[in-house]
Amino acid sequence: MAMAGAASAVGVGSLAVFHPFAPAGAVIGVALGLWVFASPFRALLGFMLMLLLRPADIVPQLAVLQPAKLFALGALGLWIIEKMVRQDASWPRTKLDPYFVWLTVALLASSFLGTDPGTSIALFQDVFVKIIILYVLILNLVSTPGRAATALTTIAGACAALGVYALQAKVTGQAQIEGSRAGFVGLIGDPNDLALCLLMGMPFLASAVMETKGRQRWIFGILLLAVVAGIVSTQSRGGFLGMGAAAFILLRERVKSRAMQIGIVAVGMAALMAASGMSKRSSGGDGEGIDESAQGRLDAWKAGARMVKSRPLLGVGYDRFADNYPTYVTDAVIWGKLEAHNSFVKAAAETGIIGFIPFMAMVVLSFKSATRVRGRRAELADPVERAAAGALFPTIVAFFISAFFLSQCWSWFTFILLALIAATERSLPAVPQGAKP
Repeated sequence: MAMAGAASAVGVGSLAVFHPFAPAGAVIGVALGLWVFASPFRALLGFMLMLLLRPADIVPQLAVLQPAKLFALGALGLWIIEKMVRQDASWPRTKLDPYFVWLTVALLASSFLGTDPGTSIALFQDVFVKIIILYVLILNLVSTPGRAATALTTIAGACAALGVYALQAKVTGQAQIEGSRAGFVGLIGDPNDLALCLLMGMPFLASAVMETKGRQRWIFGILLLAVVAGIVSTQSRGGFLGMGAAAFILLRERVKSRAMQIGIVAVGMAALMAASGMSKRSSGGDGEGIDESAQGRLDAWKAGARMVKSRPLLGVGYDRFADNYPTYVTDAVIWGKLEAHNSFVKAAAETGIIGFIPFMAMVVLSFKSATRVRGRRAELADPVERAAAGALFPTIVAFFISAFFLSQCWSWFTFILLALIAATERSLPAVPQGAKP
């Protein structure tokens, strides 16, 4: 609480310099901050919002406050205090836990023994330690189906805000990436990464529209339109593929005819792609042959395969693909960012077999878990909770379809999703002995 108050006081003083009315808004912000930091779960939601909305990237003056770190430490501290007060030493176990520990050890080993230990270790301390905190907090604090629904609603709300931003950039002509694509800032400054982020909210909002009624349905419908408009504004092919896959899964139980399911999704995706103006993209918009973007990905995947062959056990080091890319791509012109353009290739190239096995185990187990949760959603009385339970499987399908073309294996988004799926399944009522889950 003292940390939050001190940070808020600094914020009020700095904001007064930029606008005379800023202190009034800051007072409201202080009150909101104190309310958030009164609960470890609310602080966790604030942490996720900071990661998604990236206020320090939008307003550089906020960087001194390190808002994401502030919320992370606040949530962690409050959770520890709460456990101590209750004298609760319990730990919610999930099937992901041993693989997450294995992956963490593999990332540390690849950092120390990689091609640039100093940089990898610094990044591990600055980035992956926060992911560890995030993973632990989600597993411990998302303890009921209601909290799982609240977490997904928070993520979806942030995605809707990002969608409005992307749409506004598109409509006003500010979407200038590759000529006509919208991005955001920081980690999601790339249109493809922004589309991946938006896919975390789209299936839940669509599921909520199907499950709820009245005013709730209208609210979720408006948020869904904002997210879809944002994905359209990015002109991301991976985003469109993920959105189409999620829509197909959600339609399967509403529309009985397989031909009708495919037809609705195909026509809808074609209409949205036409509306997006994807043909104006400077990379791969005409759809003729293997374009520069697709060829660049193929070359990056070949380079990743060479890295695995060269360093099969621990790879080139945590987040060191880009540094090693020029060494391993000898038969092609380097295109775009020096990245793997594939989350699985990046994981294998940077951590070798020792890191790739636990990463894939976490992904596969999460797919199975999301399927089980979706199968049990009818047990939940609240429509938003049913929507959340039903949305996790199409969300992970959409997410990893898009992530197949991106380098997001070590991103916040990936581990938020994996931990949320595990926590949601654990929060469901126990299956009676002898009953089929």
